[in-house]
Order: sequence, then structure tokens, then C-alpha cells
Amino acid sequence: MRHTALELLELLADFHPYLTGSVLDGTAGEHSSIDLLLFADSAKEVEIFLLNQGLDIEHEDPRSDRVEAVLVIETDTVDANLIILSPQMERVSFKHRDGRPRERIRADALRDLLSQ
Repeated sequence: MRHTALELLELLADFHPYLTGSVLDGTAGEHSSIDLLLFADSAKEVEIFLLNQGLDIEHEDPRSDRVEAVLVIETDTVDANLIILSPQMERVSFKHRDGRPRERIRADALRDLLSQ
């Protein structure tokens, strides 16, 4: 099963996903993971959704206490880190350690970017 960042954003639309990280900022290498922020009432609902889609997932330890869970999808063609936050966190502007805002975009903005 092949998934691009856009396909994952569309698949996970119910969880208000945003693309972030190296894939978005253009620094991703051949083996870089796709980083997605998801906003859900519980990580369990995301996990159940993914299992129902036939995707294997692993849990990773969150690096922030604001993050409810990090689920990792690994397939033959893509690795993705799904960072799950509460819906209230969607309005929060995340920053890099040096204070710069962390970029993030939704599927429609990525589609526009890719069509240019």
C-alpha cells in the first residue's frame, strides 16, 4: 500500500491533520518519515481507525507532555509519525527550540503547493 503525504492527510481527514517537519520544509531525505499532527479526542480512536484501514502501527514515546501519543506507520513505501494532540491544541502555534514558528499545512494547501 503506497501512501504519500497528501494521501495520508486525506485518509486522516477526520482528525484535522497537518503536515509538518522535514517533508514540508524540503529537507527530507530518501528515508525521512512523514510527520503529521492529528487532533483527536483520544489516541485510541485514531489507533482503531488505522487498524480498520489495515495499517500496522507502533507506539513511540511522546517527547512532549502536550502530546497524547505518537503512532508510527511503517510500510514498504513510507514511514509516518502521527503526533496526536487534543482538539484544543489545534489553535496553538508550535515553535522550534530557537523560537521560530513551526510550519504546518493542511491537505488543500499541500495540493496547491504540489500543483505549482
